[in-house]
Amino acid sequence: MSNKRKYNSNLRDSQAAETRSKILGSARKLIAKEGFSGTTIASIAKDAGVSAQTIYAVFGNKGAIVAGMMTYLESAAGESEFVEKLQQTPDARAQLRVFTRWIQNLFDSGSDIFSVVLQSPTQPDLAKIRQNGDARRLMGCNQLAQQWAASGALRVSAEEAANQLWLTSSFETYQLSLVNLGWDSARYESWLYETAERLLFD
Repeated sequence: MSNKRKYNSNLRDSQAAETRSKILGSARKLIAKEGFSGTTIASIAKDAGVSAQTIYAVFGNKGAIVAGMMTYLESAAGESEFVEKLQQTPDARAQLRVFTRWIQNLFDSGSDIFSVVLQSPTQPDLAKIRQNGDARRLMGCNQLAQQWAASGALRVSAEEAANQLWLTSSFETYQLSLVNLGWDSARYESWLYETAERLLFD
C-alpha cells in the first residue's frame, strides 16, 4: 500500500471515529434529557450536525446507539486498566477492592444513561441491552469467584459468591443508595466492599 493510500485510509478512519463520537455525544445529551422515546434520530442528527442517513449507516437505530454508548462508557471508565489491575493483584480482598472501585467509576460516569436503560423496561431494545449488561457483569463475577474459590478465600461456594457479588453490585443498588439514602458514591463503594467482604470471605 502506498503512503498516499495509507494516509487516506487513516484520514477516513479518523473522520469516521469523529462522526461516531459526535453522534454518541448528541444522543447521550438528548436521551438523558428527553428520554429514549422522546428522542428521535432526526433530533440526534440535527444536534450532531450530520444527516439522519449517516446515523442509520453508522448505527442502524436508537437501540444500537445506546448499545454503543454502553460500550464507550465501559471503555471510558477504564475497563482495560481494571482487567490489568486484577491480573496484577493476587490477593482476593485487594481484587474485590479493584472490582468495587471499577463499579463505582462506571456508575458515576454513566449514571444518566444507566438510568434511562433501567427506567425503560417496556422498550425491547433497551431491555436487551440491560440483559446483556447484566449477563456480562455476572460472567465477570463468576470469573472472580472462581479465582477466589481456587485460592481458598471464600466462605461460600463460588456460585453463591458470584450471585451475591452480582446482586450487590447492581446499578439499582447504586441508584437507591445515592437517590433514596443520600449517600455519595464514595460511601456507596465503601458499603459495597464491606458488604461483599463480609458475605464472601472468611
